[in-house]
Amino acid sequence: MLDDTQWFDRASLDARSFAARRLAGEPVTMLIAARVGEHLRGFDRHVPTLTLGPLDGAAAGRLLDLRSQPRPAG
Repeated sequence: MLDDTQWFDRASLDARSFAARRLAGEPVTMLIAARVGEHLRGFDRHVPTLTLGPLDGAAAGRLLDLRSQPRPAG
């Protein structure tokens, strides 16, 4: 998972874009998050994208309920 990728430097984006192209067809998923309207060079032509909108309050609550719980010590 890569978050806030609009702040990544060019070399870092190039490396991730290269990896995404090489992994095409493999059972691997890359999650890359950026602000709406940000252009992520290298991820516009070669990699399928899915743009998601914001979650409403109920959906956000369900997502938080599904998060993994810390394991008890011991």
